[in-house]
Amino acid sequence: MNLAKMAVAGLGGWNYLINRRIEPDRYVVANLSAAAAILAIGLRRASPTQLGLRMSSGLP
Repeated sequence: MNLAKMAVAGLGGWNYLINRRIEPDRYVVANLSAAAAILAIGLRRASPTQLGLRMSSGLP
């Protein structure tokens, strides 16, 4: 599965819970943390051209 899609799905689930005003439990917080980590890894792996940004050296 695409990393970006996984991250968006995780963040979408978080937004759904906030909109429903459900108290987030540890499981949900863990999912949000995982989604954020997946998104960060995906951004780090993507080249500046793929991101559509002109970044100087900051990405490995």
